[in-house]
Amino acid sequence: MTLLRSFISRGYYGPEPLKGHGPHRYVFELYALGESLLGRPDRDTLVKTRPRRLLNSLDVPVLARGRITGISER
Repeated sequence: MTLLRSFISRGYYGPEPLKGHGPHRYVFELYALGESLLGRPDRDTLVKTRPRRLLNSLDVPVLARGRITGISER
């Protein structure tokens, strides 16, 4: 299930900080779940839920997680 979002629409279009605005930090988090969320009856609701709220309401085990932080400047 993809929960990547941007201000424009779903999906990620890469960093685009404002020119001359200094460095911007981008944080990506990846979670490995013990069960798939795709076969659940509430799948459509889960897809529309904001990531933080979804993570707080998970009833499946989180097996692992990772974080990547990047900095971009124009």
